[in-house]
Amino acid sequence: MSKTKPQKIEKTISPEKTTKIAKEDKEFTKQYDTKLEEYDTKLKEWKNLSFEDIEFIVQYTKKHINNEEILNSILNILDKDIQLRNQNAEIDCIEKLYEYNELLSKKFRLKKHKQDDKKALIREKLRAIIMDNYRKNYNYIGKEFIGNQITYEEHKERIDILDEKTFSLLLKVKVITQG
Repeated sequence: MSKTKPQKIEKTISPEKTTKIAKEDKEFTKQYDTKLEEYDTKLKEWKNLSFEDIEFIVQYTKKHINNEEILNSILNILDKDIQLRNQNAEIDCIEKLYEYNELLSKKFRLKKHKQDDKKALIREKLRAIIMDNYRKNYNYIGKEFIGNQITYEEHKERIDILDEKTFSLLLKVKVITQG
């Protein structure tokens, strides 16, 4: 008995479907470009990026992870946000991110990166912004509880939601920038 390899079946996409995909991709990119411009304006008005803004930037980064020009635009926006945070809080978000790093087991420590590694820079800046948002929201919820503005149950529920949102975003940041 002679063994023969099965023939390869090639998938082809119809020209109409290819055109439709290209159109959708172009619209997607246009929408995100507009959104990035909005973030730039927001930062000029001294407003920091929210969790929702970060979620959007994470999706945009994932879509364009190999586009140097877009990565530079994202880095520019993240740099502006971190600069604004550092001015407002008089702390360095990036330093704060690594503050307790040595207390973690080696498996969970954040690694320093090369300055020319744009993906790693984006990952670091996004983490710093996410953790700064977490710290601010956590403190705000705590002050509301201490000031008797919310009950213990409301406090616990809001902290649980904050934890879930924060760590979900951190996982997304880790996944999009691995490569």
